[in-house]
Amino acid sequence: MIIVPQAKQLMRALCIVAMLVLIACERTPPAASSSQQPSSQSDRAMAMLSVEHSDGFRQAQGQREFVFPKDHGHHHGYRTEWWYVTGNLQAENGRRFGYQLTFFRVLLRPPAQSQKVAATATSAWSTAAVWLAQAAVSDIDQQRFYTSEQLSRELPGAAQAADDRLQVRVNSWTLAAPQTDPHAVADMELFMDSDDFSLQLSLHADKPVVLQGDNGLSRKSADDSDNASWYYSMTRLHSSGELRITQPQSSDEVLTVSGSSWLDREWSTSALNTRQAGWDWFALQLDNGHELMFYRLRLQNGDIDQASAGILVDASGQVTPLLNSDISAQALSSWYDRQNNKRYPIAWRLQSAVHGIDLQLRAMLPNQAWSGRFQYWEGAVSVRGEWQEGAVTGRGYVELTGYD
Repeated sequence: MIIVPQAKQLMRALCIVAMLVLIACERTPPAASSSQQPSSQSDRAMAMLSVEHSDGFRQAQGQREFVFPKDHGHHHGYRTEWWYVTGNLQAENGRRFGYQLTFFRVLLRPPAQSQKVAATATSAWSTAAVWLAQAAVSDIDQQRFYTSEQLSRELPGAAQAADDRLQVRVNSWTLAAPQTDPHAVADMELFMDSDDFSLQLSLHADKPVVLQGDNGLSRKSADDSDNASWYYSMTRLHSSGELRITQPQSSDEVLTVSGSSWLDREWSTSALNTRQAGWDWFALQLDNGHELMFYRLRLQNGDIDQASAGILVDASGQVTPLLNSDISAQALSSWYDRQNNKRYPIAWRLQSAVHGIDLQLRAMLPNQAWSGRFQYWEGAVSVRGEWQEGAVTGRGYVELTGYD
């Protein structure tokens, strides 16, 4: 759930931003000397994201009116933007799955500079932006974790997003409003396929859009008011469709699945605060009809950034903001990622005395760790505990970064 070193999403996407800029065929600012280079991939991501080269890009600041379905589409001039869907599914035979599908767009140059480059470009491959799509499926009962990704320059038919509605694609992967109603706000369809798995889902919002932060302006640092993003969520999406799991020695498994998903949308330019080390993002859907989202920004010295925040959404869709002081998060156990030499918490206790909440979360599969240019943990969790003096259970997703 929320992830860029600032909010789940902002953090997530910004991490990918760094990766895309590193691999894109563009010049970047000079790197630090070798003696100053961070020692790990997560360190390198945080260091790069802390460099504030925002001149010429639009900033998330002030106030704006959110208009749908237009705000489901692309927002020009911001350095990064992403569409992030996570969810828990169950097959007709009772088999359980978690999934993630994310689209990131990163501008390589400020808009004015891109216009100058486009005016003199001699190659059809010239582009102002790059796209990354990532997908994962957690096969809970078989204890397997599948991942795949797509990378593309921004080109018509390859990677692009509409300006006025939900229509995003990277190669064959898509997240879009249904063809029968291209301007739908509450309905969407997603599709991705890979050698190991494919997923096709129809999503319907059971609750209205939730604006995060201050009417959609989500601040990411207590000591830097410019470090912010525009951020909204759709916290409960009824989901149904088909999941295919490749079986190398036999026929592929094709399963009819249903469940509930969560959409996060963010766009921003601001870099991370150099004091931030990583984040924990919790997005929970409870069986009493409530949702809880909280992102905790961890500082280099081990403290928690006071800009950490979240929301409670009740059964009717009413939103209550959460401050950092409203929630405590305690790690209960951990799992060691031998491949990447990292240790991640995989069980937590979330408490809020002011809201009468005491929840225990546990990873439904310990190994839900991404590997590659940047490493992080993101996966499905089960929930049980007390909610305002009543017992409650649920499902959710957690994202963890900066655990070197």
